[in-house]
Amino acid sequence: LGEYTGEVRRYDTWVEEIKARKVAARGPDASCSPYIPEELYAAWTGSGPTGAGVVIDAFAVGNAMRFINCSCSPNCYFEQFGKGAENHVRLEVMTKRQIQPFEQLSVDYGWYYDDATLVEVRGQAVAAYSRDSSALQTLANAFSAQEAGSGGVGGAGPA
Repeated sequence: LGEYTGEVRRYDTWVEEIKARKVAARGPDASCSPYIPEELYAAWTGSGPTGAGVVIDAFAVGNAMRFINCSCSPNCYFEQFGKGAENHVRLEVMTKRQIQPFEQLSVDYGWYYDDATLVEVRGQAVAAYSRDSSALQTLANAFSAQEAGSGGVGGAGPA
């Protein structure tokens, strides 16, 4: 699908900045979890030249790959290839199987191993799906109508 791009960051520096943002937003007891949006767009890319680790932080910059959602049962994965400027591996997003039209893309970013964060991430995923499911169904129906030649989305329809 494409390379996962963003700002190349030292992992230790990135972690400290995320902890500081959590404390600023939630108080001194919030430095570990649950997550904040800024940390949802980072992917581990190797140890880097100092051994401290490198992440691709795509929260503020990056390409469309940064909008692929996180899932415990993803339909995409990261494939490592080449080396970047910080001696980190570059990441390409690949599909595990054939993707259907309008199917949401997802990948396991591999960050969320503590129970509190997993509960929050899953709750927000269910809320987002519930909020968006009727719109997704409308799109699927319109696509099906177009495919059937009934003049659905973008079609001219019968004359």
